[in-house]
Amino acid sequence: MNRHQLSGFTLVEILVAIAIFAVISAIAFTGLRSAIRTNDHLKPRYETLQTLRGAFQILASDIQQMAPRSIRDELGSPQAALVGASDTTFLKLTRYAPDAPLLGARTALKRVEYEYREGELVRRLWPNLDRVQGETGQEQILLRDVETAAVRFYGDDWLPYWPAAGSALANNDLPRGVELELVFSDGRSVRRLFLTASSL
Repeated sequence: MNRHQLSGFTLVEILVAIAIFAVISAIAFTGLRSAIRTNDHLKPRYETLQTLRGAFQILASDIQQMAPRSIRDELGSPQAALVGASDTTFLKLTRYAPDAPLLGARTALKRVEYEYREGELVRRLWPNLDRVQGETGQEQILLRDVETAAVRFYGDDWLPYWPAAGSALANNDLPRGVELELVFSDGRSVRRLFLTASSL
């Protein structure tokens, strides 16, 4: 009777298999650690990009929905439909707000202001166009770590302010485009051109 041969792994084969598994595990761990580090490095940039994109979407909506309607401020003085210059409050505009009557507002127009204040880009929405003394607007911080904010306007040519020189205070003319340049505290600079309804 033939003796049955016993099958199994030798000690050398087991050691080789363990060595291969160890090498593959080390490679996989190194790749995973590298992926985690890359994700940790890119996550803040991605969040910053998303925040910047959201702020520009709000700006684009306000500028594209600009309405040729001048207002009176708290002291009863007239303000143009759009007032802008590279100053602390660099944009003041009237915009269409189609859902405003549904929310109980008296008109389908809103007054919006953009202010650069202590490193923050702030959007202020006023409940009424023609304001009364003591009235306050609703503020929303769009961006942080802003070093400077500069704006200019395109009518027939580029202007550093709006309304153009010689225009009446209650001027309802609107530019074709608004360009905003933001410089952040880390040295990054972002420039964006927003087209108005007059250019579409």
